[in-house]
Amino acid sequence: MTCDRVSIIILNWNGYCDTSDCLESLRKINYGNYDVIVVDNCSDNNEADLLKERFGQWAHIIASENNDGFCKGNNIGIQYALNSLDPDYVLLLNNDTAVDVDFLTGLVDAAESRKSAGVVGGKIYFFNDLKQIQIVWGKTNLWHWQLFLSVPRYSSIRKVVDKGQYDYTREVDWVSGCCILIKKEVLNKIGLLEESYFAGWDDTDYCFCAKKAGFSVLYTHRAQIWHKNAQSFSKVKSYRAYLGARNRFIFMKRHASKPQYILFVLSSFTVYFLVMATYYSLVVGKPAIVVSLFKGTVEGFSSLTK
Repeated sequence: MTCDRVSIIILNWNGYCDTSDCLESLRKINYGNYDVIVVDNCSDNNEADLLKERFGQWAHIIASENNDGFCKGNNIGIQYALNSLDPDYVLLLNNDTAVDVDFLTGLVDAAESRKSAGVVGGKIYFFNDLKQIQIVWGKTNLWHWQLFLSVPRYSSIRKVVDKGQYDYTREVDWVSGCCILIKKEVLNKIGLLEESYFAGWDDTDYCFCAKKAGFSVLYTHRAQIWHKNAQSFSKVKSYRAYLGARNRFIFMKRHASKPQYILFVLSSFTVYFLVMATYYSLVVGKPAIVVSLFKGTVEGFSSLTK
């Protein structure tokens, strides 16, 4: 029996070593019908050429002339896959990951197990600890305007060891864009990632859009990967804070009701900002990030009221 064709899309930005390790990990998987697309997001030091030289006979290497963000870069890969490779599924996978040999089989089997399934994610561990869970799935309450994780947000401090407590397949609100399988029918119906996010909140947004279109979002423990966690963003922490604050407005404007959005705006300029400012100033000791948070909050609000 032939298995469904999957196009795996990996975005590279100044991460040649991580991307190379990820690709070597993918070479070993037990799945018979997949292809790999690497989109280089205008990296320095000719990384696109280096990747093409090392992996060009096995993977499709696309060099983008600009770095227009995570969403745009992945959309380039998705469009290439749909136009040239005709996959049944597209898988977005972070470049700073390593995968279990059966992870893709687990994702596809979960997607095929339910007719309504449109998006599937798996169990994600911290890269430096084979059994410490980083994230599995999340939920969102639009009245609280926050993303709630099934694993505590600060699990890097308070370890959550895998004891089988997340060994199931179930419908959820959203799964992490670190590893997200999307059925072709979903892409045909709702389109690509929303590029106004640039990076961050795009995965939650896409899951919400899929659910609104009648598809279900699934988590399955049978797909396991290990994640180094935001390697690209570790180089630009203030920008990450800016995008996080700004993108919350984009998400809420797209999905919240009017009362929910009004409450969100009021809270953003009072409770949320004060809590985050205190955390980054006194706990983290990086007051410069507070400036980025304020800038993101103001720009997120002003851009959506024009």
